[in-house]
Amino acid sequence: MATMTQAPEAVLLRADNVRKYYTDPRVRRQALKAVDGVSFVIRRGETFGLVGESGCGKSTLSRLVLRLEEVSGGSISFEGKDLAALGRREMLSVRRQMQIVFQDPYDSINPRMTVRQVVTEPMAVHRFDKAGWRPLADKLLADVGLSKDLADRLPHQLSGGQRQRLCIARALALSPKLLVCDEAVSALDVSIQAQILNLMLDLKEEHGLTYLFISHNLSVVKYISDRIGVMYFGKLVEVAGKEELFANCLHPYTGALFSAIPTAHPDAHRERMILKGDVPNLYEPPMGCIFSDRCPFVRAKCRDVAPEMRSFGEGHEVACHFAGELDIPRGWEGAL
Repeated sequence: MATMTQAPEAVLLRADNVRKYYTDPRVRRQALKAVDGVSFVIRRGETFGLVGESGCGKSTLSRLVLRLEEVSGGSISFEGKDLAALGRREMLSVRRQMQIVFQDPYDSINPRMTVRQVVTEPMAVHRFDKAGWRPLADKLLADVGLSKDLADRLPHQLSGGQRQRLCIARALALSPKLLVCDEAVSALDVSIQAQILNLMLDLKEEHGLTYLFISHNLSVVKYISDRIGVMYFGKLVEVAGKEELFANCLHPYTGALFSAIPTAHPDAHRERMILKGDVPNLYEPPMGCIFSDRCPFVRAKCRDVAPEMRSFGEGHEVACHFAGELDIPRGWEGAL
């Protein structure tokens, strides 16, 4: 496996061979391998995008990062601290530094709380000085573009975009260092998506944030991310800077994802990579490469030996035996 050489002080979060297996003895003895041997780092101040099909393990990985679920193996460290080794009190302190913005803003807030109460709820949980709740809440609402006149309204009186702004304000209430965004704009109209993405970029600079941005939409991830990781059913198959990934992707699955991005012009034509075969059974994954049953370039070695991450230049890592040798179609430069 390729080694990651970033200086310790430059790395905010590190995942090393992270695994999450689920077992259900009533159904079968095998474990479902939702996340299987994922390693990556997120540097301070960057946005690390994570993309892949629905069910590939992106959201499970986000819950492991926040320790909302426990890892089955491997480790996740935040500012050099192994999260699994922290006790309840230590973890409570770390949780102030890591917050999440969910996909559906209405499902993630209490509908009986006012807008201001939603924002001050984390302050109450972490026992902030009550005298500072209201001014801080009003400032955060202003930071995310919500008028103070909305502070006494209930969530159902807001639009979808306003509710997501509210969720972002609540996530910022504890001055976190890492913000996990799990499909944070996918439930919004395209025009509102653009507003929220631009807001998140502004807040990143203003509040010194680091993002783990999870989405199935490659165009969105390209717009907001500095580096991108591509997941395929529990495994990370490619990681690179966004410009490098779009210009020179090396994994067949990444190429297939890119070829499915809509083009900006209705008459534009480009070669498509149509994947055939079935998605892997995560209870009984293939012996070799997890992508072997759908890969158009599959060879005998792929079915026998699982590929490890290899380096192909500065920050570009790929889990493919034949990366760099394959004729992966290009032509997504005109993608949305």
